[in-house]
Parts: sequence; C-alpha cells; structure tokens
Amino acid sequence: MPYETIRKKGARELGFETNLPDWSQGRTSFHWDELKSVLKGIPGGGFNIAYECVDRHCAEGRGNQPAFTGKGRTGRPKSTPSTACAAR
Repeated sequence: MPYETIRKKGARELGFETNLPDWSQGRTSFHWDELKSVLKGIPGGGFNIAYECVDRHCAEGRGNQPAFTGKGRTGRPKSTPSTACAAR
C-alpha cells in the first residue's frame, strides 16, 4: 500500500536562518585542512567533535551562549546553553 510522502517544513519556512543555507555546496567545498586553524583539538591531542562544539565554548567562557536554538513543544522559541549540554 503506497503511503503519502510526509513533507517537513524547512528552516526558512519555520522562521529560522541556517548557518549552512546551501547544503550541497557546503558538502562539496568542505575540506578538513581548512578547519585546522579554527579547531583546538582536545587537551593532550586528538579530535573530538563534542569537545569542539560544547566543552571548548565552556572552557573559553562562552558556556552561557546558546548551543541550540529552536522552537519548544509549545511553539515558543527555546535556547539551550553549552553549559547545559556539557553537564549531560
């Protein structure tokens, strides 16, 4: 039995601006070598995306800035700071 495709609204339709508006272009132009200057790496060496996205911001004094922003279940805007993510 064929099912109707469920269409989800995009970020712009929901009233959000994205950091990567053209996913295809971003994917084809992405190069790890270009990021080496902005990624810190975990203390002691290595790379961990959770450290780069959450822990580093807390360690550098930016833990109260929003890590994630969206709409809550009631439809009202909701932000979660990096400190809340790091605590989990």
